[in-house]
Amino acid sequence: MATDFAVLLHRFLTSHLAGLRGCSPNTIASYRDTFKLLIAWSRDSRSIPSDKLTLDRIDADTITAFLDWLEAERHNGISTRNQRLAVVSSFFRWLQSQEPARMAGCQDILAIPAKRKAQPSVNHLTVEQTRRLLAQPDRSTRRGRRDATLLATLYDTAARVSELADLTVRDIRLPWPLLATAPAATATSGPVTEPAPEPEEPQCVQKSLTGMPGALPPLATSRSLLG
Repeated sequence: MATDFAVLLHRFLTSHLAGLRGCSPNTIASYRDTFKLLIAWSRDSRSIPSDKLTLDRIDADTITAFLDWLEAERHNGISTRNQRLAVVSSFFRWLQSQEPARMAGCQDILAIPAKRKAQPSVNHLTVEQTRRLLAQPDRSTRRGRRDATLLATLYDTAARVSELADLTVRDIRLPWPLLATAPAATATSGPVTEPAPEPEEPQCVQKSLTGMPGALPPLATSRSLLG
C-alpha cells in the first residue's frame, strides 16, 4: 500500500503542477528531481526505504539536514540549495490545504530560511583613476574626441551602455548646460533627460557634433565621429 507521502506527492506533481497550474515539463522535471534526491538521501543517510517514507518522517530538521547534505556531499552551491528548498516549500505550502491537521509541521518547514549568498563587492574607480581614464583618448583626432565624448557621457550621466548605444546626435543639446535626452525605455516612462558632461568636457562634445545633421545614426557609430 502506498504511503501518504507517495500519494500526496503524486497528486502534487500531476494534478496540481501539471493540471491546475499548467507548469511546463521542464518545471515539473525540476520538482521531480528534487524529490528524487530527497528520497535517495532518506534511503542512504537515514535508512528509510522509499516504501516506508511517510509524512511523519519529514519535518523541519529532516529538510535542513537534507539541504546541508546537498552542500556538503553533492557540493551544490547556495543557489541550487535555495532552489531545492523552494521546491520543498512549494509542496508543503500546497499540503496545508490538503491536510489541515499537518499545518503546524508544514509551517515549520516553510519557516526554514533561504541561505544568503555573499555578494561580491563592487569596486569603483577613484577620482584620480577616472581622470586618467578620461585623459587617454587623443582629443586632437576625431576618433579620440568620440571616445572622450562617450566615456565622459557614461561617467557623468550614469547611463547604461544600451542607452548610450541608442543615443543619436539629435538627442544632444549643445548650448550650455548640455543635455542628453534618451529615447523612452517604456511606453509609460517617457524620455529621460540627463545632464551631459561636466564643464571641462563640452568643448570635446561640441567639436565632435557641431555641424552634424540631427537625423544621423546612433552617436557611437556615426561615421563622422569615427573619422
